[in-house]
Amino acid sequence: MIPAGGIAVVVLAAGKSSRMGTAKPLLPFGSVTAIERLIGSVARSRVGDIIVVTGHDLDKMIPILDGLPVRRIHNARYESGMFSSVFAGVAALQDDVEAFLVLPADYPLIRPEVLDRLIDAFRQDGRPILHPACCRVRGHPPLISGGLRDSLLRADDVTSLRDFFRQHSEDEVEVEMEDLTILMDMDTEEDYRRLGRFAGLLDTPVGGTVDMATGLAMQTSGTPDQVPSSEDAFYLLSLLEVPDTVVRHCRAVAEVGEALALALQPHVSGLDVDLVRAAGLLHDMAKGMPKHAVVGQNILKNLGLSRLGSVVGAHMFLPAEQAEAPLPTEEQLVYLADKLVIEDEVAGVEARAARALSRQGRDAAAIEGVKKRMGTAEMIRDKVETILKRPLEEVLPRETRSST
Repeated sequence: MIPAGGIAVVVLAAGKSSRMGTAKPLLPFGSVTAIERLIGSVARSRVGDIIVVTGHDLDKMIPILDGLPVRRIHNARYESGMFSSVFAGVAALQDDVEAFLVLPADYPLIRPEVLDRLIDAFRQDGRPILHPACCRVRGHPPLISGGLRDSLLRADDVTSLRDFFRQHSEDEVEVEMEDLTILMDMDTEEDYRRLGRFAGLLDTPVGGTVDMATGLAMQTSGTPDQVPSSEDAFYLLSLLEVPDTVVRHCRAVAEVGEALALALQPHVSGLDVDLVRAAGLLHDMAKGMPKHAVVGQNILKNLGLSRLGSVVGAHMFLPAEQAEAPLPTEEQLVYLADKLVIEDEVAGVEARAARALSRQGRDAAAIEGVKKRMGTAEMIRDKVETILKRPLEEVLPRETRSST
């Protein structure tokens, strides 16, 4: 039975996937296909009606979709472009639909929390068109009020959903959420391999896994929190459209932190050099957002990278338990590395402090905050030098790759 009213989603799975060279919805993600993974995620949200628009490779799609809680709508005109599939899916919605999401099948990592957050925002805000955004970068899927359904179906001179949104720009609002899955699509084989790596992070929390087709939890022995490669870290920065100046700073902090960690590793058991490097690269991933360290931490946590997120989240304000740790921790080293770098050059704590203080004017509270942060950095520096029995200048790179 088709649910009356409520929220629906139109999943676009009709295209030929020309750039990929093979049908993207049918690509394997673990034991399921991309479309099964995506539908499993949608089914765990508060969406009531799931429509999948098919086109290319229909004979291969039918056996998979028949086992899922969806309605199939075939778009015989799929080769005319994606909007023809949008039109076919929207036309199949119930007349009294409250709102609907339009979700391309090449966003297989979308989490159910994203859809529920959009639904809540729609019911609270009442705006007709909502776009999810992460650090002000707009992603998928948009949510459209059912009141605009007929307008979309009757729209003149509309050849894409973007054209439709342009005509209704006054009705749009962005919903900020700390979730990068709204930006993670796949057009190429490289995209697919990368998303496969992030799917592994999302699907294998310590203590269990989730069957993405059924949504059922499956207990396992658990695996430790992983660390993304430098390549994948830069990919995350690119998704957020982080400016080059910030990327260069992040690279310099990562190099300084890695140098510190390598020097300390023989003296500090269990110190994770890769974690320090990755956290250095990503510590300013949310730069420009209020409380950017906390935002970055939450983004990484939502990607299954909780430990990495904790290190990133501590780079501005080191928690007391970290500041009081007798031996240097990953949090301490990234915190110190950030205070040793000005833009993309190694400068030292004193130079960084002088620069920060010069920007505060006569704001007494801000000045006190800078002094406190730099005092913590000096404490960590002294601890490191005591352990190494040599000054930091002998450990740190004279010039970072970012500044050459």
